[in-house]
Amino acid sequence: MSSRILHARVSDESGVAAISLALREWEPALDLYASIENPFVFEPDGTLYAFVLSKARTRFRHHEKVVAPGDLLVIPQSITLEADPAIDLVCIRHDGVPPYHFRERFIQGVGFEHLSASSRDAVEERIAESDRRYRLSVAHVAAASRPTPIATSPFALRLVVGIEGSIEVAAVDPERPSIRDPLVIDSPSLALVPAGIDFEISGSGTAFIVGVLPETVHDALRDRAALERGPEWSPEPTPRSHPPG
Repeated sequence: MSSRILHARVSDESGVAAISLALREWEPALDLYASIENPFVFEPDGTLYAFVLSKARTRFRHHEKVVAPGDLLVIPQSITLEADPAIDLVCIRHDGVPPYHFRERFIQGVGFEHLSASSRDAVEERIAESDRRYRLSVAHVAAASRPTPIATSPFALRLVVGIEGSIEVAAVDPERPSIRDPLVIDSPSLALVPAGIDFEISGSGTAFIVGVLPETVHDALRDRAALERGPEWSPEPTPRSHPPG
């Protein structure tokens, strides 16, 4: 089953392009790309989910913020961040409706969201699956020798973004749970796990686990949440946004 997992080093342009194509075939409103040694972070066509792979000082207007590997940036359309030194990122652009709270006051005053570590848990949610304001769910995983199970569903594929160290991604066959066929990826790397395949993460590195629902499913869940709680609802453990500065 691990043979069905697409994987590539972030520096492998053709491999990243193949994963990006598979993601677009699953959901045309999303596009994935690597941004390596770029002094600017800018996306003119949609909301940007940027997974940080290198340390840098970012600047938005007169605000400065230090970001590090394992941080997540959520940046509204057409906002430009300067980065010094030039920063390495894995980026997913969403061309649809932005998060409800990305309105003029937020954009003028804060500019973007910086979601960094807030605990030492082996698995930490950065964007909870229940937080429907965002297009993606994101968890940060610190791999260990004992495998960490990652459950999925027929409606969500998973993107593994290896940040640091070596990560093993092993698909789990419910009928043969004792048989493991791990895929070893050396960070920074990507692995795209098809919907409906449960898998395990182990090794000695860190990674993001990104959940991706089809747009129609996500929009239905988002609209239900807005009716029940209002468009500005803020469930825990997210958001953990911090103004720059």
